[in-house]
Amino acid sequence: RLEHEIELIVRMGFDAYYLIVWDFIRWARDKGIPVGPGRGSGAGSLVAYAIGVTDVDPIRYGLLFERFLNPERVNPPDFDIDFCQNRRDEVIDYVGRKYGHEYVGQIITYSQLKAKAAIRDVARVIGLSFSEGDRVAKLIPIHPKMTLEKALKQEPKLEEMINGPEADPRLQELWRIAEKLEGLSRQPGKHAAGVVIADRPISEYAPLYKTEDGVIVTQFNMKDLDAVGLIKFDFLGLTALTIIDNAVKWIRARREPDFRVEDIPLDDPATYELLAAGTTAGVFQLESRGITDLVRRVRPDCVDDIIAILALYRPGPLGGGMKDDFILCKHGEKKVKYPIPELEPILKETHGVILYQEQVMRIASKLAGFSMGRADLLRRAMGKKKIKELESHREPFIEGAKSRGVDEKKARDLFQKMEFFAEYGFNKSHSAAYAFVTLRTAYLKAHFPAEFLCAILTAEKGDQDKLTLFIHEARDLGVDVLLPDVNRSQADFTVEDTKTGSGEEVPAIRFGLGAVKGVGDKAVEVILEAREQGPFEDFMDFLVRVDPRKVNRRVIEALIKSGALDCFEHTRRAMVEGLERLSDLAQNRRAERDSGQMGLFDADADQGLLAGGVNGPPDLPEWPVNEKLALERAAIGNYISGHPMDPYVDELRTKKVKPIGGLAETVSNKSTVSVAGIVVQRTEKLSKNGDRMAFVTLEDTTGQVECKIWPRFYEEWSQVAGGDEPLLVTGKVTIQGDSDFEVASLEVNSVARLDAARGAMADSVMVRMDLDGLREAQIDRLSEAVKRHPGKCALLLVLRLKGKGEIHLRAESSWSVDPSDSTLRDLEEVMGPSSVGLW
Repeated sequence: RLEHEIELIVRMGFDAYYLIVWDFIRWARDKGIPVGPGRGSGAGSLVAYAIGVTDVDPIRYGLLFERFLNPERVNPPDFDIDFCQNRRDEVIDYVGRKYGHEYVGQIITYSQLKAKAAIRDVARVIGLSFSEGDRVAKLIPIHPKMTLEKALKQEPKLEEMINGPEADPRLQELWRIAEKLEGLSRQPGKHAAGVVIADRPISEYAPLYKTEDGVIVTQFNMKDLDAVGLIKFDFLGLTALTIIDNAVKWIRARREPDFRVEDIPLDDPATYELLAAGTTAGVFQLESRGITDLVRRVRPDCVDDIIAILALYRPGPLGGGMKDDFILCKHGEKKVKYPIPELEPILKETHGVILYQEQVMRIASKLAGFSMGRADLLRRAMGKKKIKELESHREPFIEGAKSRGVDEKKARDLFQKMEFFAEYGFNKSHSAAYAFVTLRTAYLKAHFPAEFLCAILTAEKGDQDKLTLFIHEARDLGVDVLLPDVNRSQADFTVEDTKTGSGEEVPAIRFGLGAVKGVGDKAVEVILEAREQGPFEDFMDFLVRVDPRKVNRRVIEALIKSGALDCFEHTRRAMVEGLERLSDLAQNRRAERDSGQMGLFDADADQGLLAGGVNGPPDLPEWPVNEKLALERAAIGNYISGHPMDPYVDELRTKKVKPIGGLAETVSNKSTVSVAGIVVQRTEKLSKNGDRMAFVTLEDTTGQVECKIWPRFYEEWSQVAGGDEPLLVTGKVTIQGDSDFEVASLEVNSVARLDAARGAMADSVMVRMDLDGLREAQIDRLSEAVKRHPGKCALLLVLRLKGKGEIHLRAESSWSVDPSDSTLRDLEEVMGPSSVGLW
């Protein structure tokens, strides 16, 4: 195989190409820059694997070289290389220095004037108001391939506006000009990954262009560069590699100094158990609702299953029933049939389903005698539905199969079956390479959840929705997420050990100071630099040691509200309300310290600060819990030390109220559900008809969901919109997003205050009582209170006996009560606080 590949590579003149790719990958690895295991058809080259360009053994996984480099179709090879997202530019810069910047160039892109953009641009230029142009543009249906011509046919209102008897001549002119400009290039840009390297200065092959940020790019796009003989190299940034690298650094620093993700076992049971359970948030390529469901159904137990899942989760296989055949046959619920015995060794790995393009090529080679080069041409013709070219292969295939003993009818049926499946077939080389990244992230999540999720939180720190998602994911996996702390936090998220109630040390994730809103990079840098002298001893020590020009009162207040100064053991309210006076005192301390005049009396005064005396923060109680939590969330974007919904968690778990987190994975699209939570964001707008509507973000302890309140439900919303108390919302679920990240939203049809709605949801009024301290008089008073509030809700008694556990007794129907607030208050007066609840 190696001799065959090398002979073809050298004969076709691509040896230099291989060596250039080998060179910059070798350099990246030497510099500690993470490089992907492979991507695309290049993983099918054994030479690439042998020299370290890819990590996937093409022999073991049945990958074909001719899928990458076909001697019968002389196209340049194309290695797509993934690098760490944060360090990709270092590799591009290296290539420029290595081969000369005049020999290396990035590639231009041109954005086109699409239908909506053409209307808006022309409207602006011919002097129409924004609203006039926008009114026309909004009538154009949203579709990637939408044109002005199609829009006119599909939207009657548009047809009436442009061609109707009362059409505005200005809008007709707008449309006429936009039709002429549609499809033209609007503005240049820079290709995200493409780089060309030439044997002569790029300017001898293509004109050049300097972008706004000073980067030199070719004026020819990718297709034109092919035409002038330049080969493109793709330097792709992959966030998953950054996450893996950061997680591995934490693992080496804290647990296993020699850990290498490349050495993980590919048959690790815990990894496959995690995947089969659907715990796929953060696992590369397996995060969407659809593919998570597929993983649950497949229940993968080997790397080949992961390769298959990545190939199955596409519109063709999903719609064509291939996934169902695969799953049923894998689990023995359907018998695998091979109409021709020679197909078994080729299709056994996919349980009789033609899933990979490489399988089409192997069938053509083994059963019809095609060379691998011709088999690749057949695969391309089938996949792209090139009818004329396809027909040129049909009879040779059938004749070749007949000459090898295959019945003619079976040969024709097989060709037809291949033709159908080839349209949906996937490049196994790409799927195999990415399966390695998938398994590596899954392994890290299964065995090192704190380190893995810390790396994800750092990578996603600019996306508040992702932060919330993965903070909840950490909690679900039993990993604590801790508040920022000026004595423990770094700039980014970090991993540290905390002690459980039993004294066991377990890893937790500490918020970074850079995650506190209003605290910039410079302020964080100053705090960390001051901390190099040792931990801050108390609040005044902190105020004295940090530079007030960079860490001003606004920054300190944000740190206090985030919980980052809780380590000084004052209430947050006391530190905020005493901040102005204490900052002035700190300024005096700095002046005395810098002048060398600070004496014993001043040191004693500082001790007074610690004790909360006249020179310290005022001795004030903490803000009410909900106010404290609201300020904490405003500072760091999440509730960490608690949640306003905490008191309701146990109660809601027994009701038909869905947890918000994971709605996209747990309910079906367009189903109606009820959720409960706190409003953390709201926007009110006017509809096209001038009616009021609202967009509200609701959060519970598990996640967030956007709730759309249309005009017909706005009045009901307005009745509860003013307060900060929890709400119960019912609505229709809409699931949207791409294959990597799906989100659910609700179209609201009912909204109410949760406390007011709890009674309607309750099955029982629960009364807890300790039998050890119970007195007859108390039972009599309880009886009287129950009789004062008769209703339809059962009375549930939870009897606790010291050392004996609990007994639950449901009173007979004559003791049923009304689950109102007044009932609960009366019962609590008799039994004591926290002894009464709804169930």
